Amino acid sequence: MEDTTQILAIDVAQAELVAFNGEEFALPNQKKNIRSMLKRHPGWTLVCEPTSSYHLELITMAHEEGLRVCLVNPKEMNNYRECRSFRAKTDRIDAKAIHEFARRHREVLRTWQPIPEDLTLLRKLIGKRKAAVDARTRFTQAYGCLLYTSPSPRDGL
Repeated sequence: MEDTTQILAIDVAQAELVAFNGEEFALPNQKKNIRSMLKRHPGWTLVCEPTSSYHLELITMAHEEGLRVCLVNPKEMNNYRECRSFRAKTDRIDAKAIHEFARRHREVLRTWQPIPEDLTLLRKLIGKRKAAVDARTRFTQAYGCLLYTSPSPRDGL
């Protein structure tokens, strides 16, 4: 029995989204354009590669609209493009390659779920702590001293 899931494959860039759903089309990577595109594809599966942070708004909005969202590992996609001998690497060709990959390997696509807010906050705090530790390390290496030393029991504190 053939799977009739409709796949919307998107190559994400900072300024533009190139989509392929059997037909190819491009649109600016802006909220209003994304929302109208998603409204035209209810119940579809959206497949894209994670691209820096440019894909986050797209996948979050798609998830909110009720679409199944799948992220494809960029290394897997690169290997797939190489083995299929795509002759060039353009956004349009990438969108078609993502669509073909998703159709052929739909059973291994994993559904994306948004990260809980508390985990997002924790990641931000860990990032800030890392920045503070790195700054302290640079200062210590530059000036040869510690910025702060914990009091010893002999100090009477």
